[in-house]
Amino acid sequence: MQAETILRSDVLDILFEHRNKQYGAYTLRRDYPRHLKFSLGIMGILIVLAIGFSQLNNKDNGNRHSFLLLSDGLDSIKLVVIDPPPPAQPTPPPVPRPKATIQSTTPLIVKDLVKPDMPTVEEIDNAVIDTRTSEGDPDDNVQQGPAGPPSNTPAAPIPPPAEEAPTIFIKAEIMPEFPGGTAALHRWLSKNIRPNEDQEPGSRIRVLVRFVVGSDGRIEQAFILQTGGETYDNEVLRVVKKMPDWIPGQQNGKKVPVYFSLPVIFEAPEQ
Repeated sequence: MQAETILRSDVLDILFEHRNKQYGAYTLRRDYPRHLKFSLGIMGILIVLAIGFSQLNNKDNGNRHSFLLLSDGLDSIKLVVIDPPPPAQPTPPPVPRPKATIQSTTPLIVKDLVKPDMPTVEEIDNAVIDTRTSEGDPDDNVQQGPAGPPSNTPAAPIPPPAEEAPTIFIKAEIMPEFPGGTAALHRWLSKNIRPNEDQEPGSRIRVLVRFVVGSDGRIEQAFILQTGGETYDNEVLRVVKKMPDWIPGQQNGKKVPVYFSLPVIFEAPEQ
C-alpha cells in the first residue's frame, strides 16, 4: 500500500492487503460492529418488555390473597407429654377355706376292748387325716370360681392378642412429602383455600396445623397448634382433611406414620 493512502485506509484494509478478501474473514470483521449494535438493541428491547410484563403482573397480584408456606415448624412446637396410666393392681390370691378333717385313731391295748367309731370310706375320701374331727368344706383348699361349661361343651376360642398401636414418629429419616414437592403443595393450597372476604386489609393471620401422615400416606389426626381464629382454623382443617395421599415417611427402610406441621398464612392486600 502506498504511503499517501495509508491515512485514508482502516485497519482491515491494512491487515488484509495482498490477501484474499473473498475468503470470509475480511467480511466477518468488517460487519462485526454493525452486528454487535444490532444484538445490543434487540437485548435492550427484550429487557424493557420483561420489565413491563412484571409490572403488569404485580398490579394483578395486588387484588389477590396470597398464601405463604414456611418451613416445618417442629422446632417451635411444645409437645404435650401424656402420663402413662397407673399400673393395674394385682388381684389378691384367693383365701383358702378350711377342709374337713378326720381324727386319726390310735389302737390302745386295754383290758376292756372298746370299739372306736371308725369313719366310713366315703368320709375319708372327702377329708384329710388330722388329730381331730371337724366340719369343713369337702372340696379342695383353693377357692373355686364359678362353675364352667359342661365337659362336653367345646371351650370358647381364645381371642388373639390385641395389636399394639404403631409408634408415631416426630422426626423420621425420610420425612413425608406432598406429591410433587413443596411447590405443588403451595399451588394446591392456593387453589383450594377460600379466603375470608371480611379479613382486614393489610392484615396477616398465621395458622399452624399438625397432622399425621400414616404409613399408607393418608392424612389423620389433624388439629390446630396455633390458632388464627375459628373461621381460619376451620378453613385450614377442612382443606387439610381433603388433601390427596402423601408420600409416607420412612425409618430404617420401612414406611412409618410421622407427625407433620404445616403453617398457613392468610394475607389480605392493602387497599
